[in-house]
Amino acid sequence: MVGLLLLPAKAPTGEKKLQENTIEVVFLEPPPPPPPPPPPPPPPPPEPPKIIKLEIKKDIPKPEERPPDPPPEVADVITDSTEGIAIQPPAPPQPERGDGPREVAPSVDMSMMRARPPRYPPAMLRRGIQGEVMLRILVGIDGKPEKIEVEKSSGHREFDRSAMQAARNWRFNAGQRDGASYSGWALVPVRFSLAD
Repeated sequence: MVGLLLLPAKAPTGEKKLQENTIEVVFLEPPPPPPPPPPPPPPPPPEPPKIIKLEIKKDIPKPEERPPDPPPEVADVITDSTEGIAIQPPAPPQPERGDGPREVAPSVDMSMMRARPPRYPPAMLRRGIQGEVMLRILVGIDGKPEKIEVEKSSGHREFDRSAMQAARNWRFNAGQRDGASYSGWALVPVRFSLAD
C-alpha cells in the first residue's frame, strides 16, 4: 500500500517585502555557420606509364678476318660403372681474341665428375628409363658449388635429385678475369643412359 501525505500550504508568517528585479533578455541570433569548405579539387588524371626505351650499344672491335673455327666436338663421357651413366661436358671456352681483358668462364672439372658420377636411381634403372638433366650451378671462387638449380628437368624427379646430389660433391674451375678468380654460373648437362 502506498500512502500520500498532503500538507496544506501555509502563508509566510513574517511579511517580507520582495524586491523585483527586471532583467531584460535579448536573444541574439547565433552567427551563421561557416560555409562548408570547398570540395577538394579532383585529383589529376593518372599519367600514363612512361615508356623508356633503352638502347644498348656496345663498341665491339671487329676481329681479324679469319675462317670460322669448327664447332667444338662434345663427346659423351661414359663411366665404368655398371649403371651406365653418361655425363656430357659443356663446350670448352672459346679462345680469347683481341687485346681486351682476358676472361674464362667457370667450367666443370671433368676428372671430378668421372670420380663422383650421379647414382642411377634404382627404380628408373629397373623400368629402363633414361633422361637428361641440365643443371645451372653457381661456382664460387674456390671452385665449390654455391647454388645448384635445375635449368631443364629430365621430367623425372629421381634423375633431377640424383644429379643435384652428385653436383654438391663436384669441384669446378672458377671463372678467371685478368688472372683473378670470380664466381659465376656454369651449365652442366647430366645424361642418364642405359649401357648397351
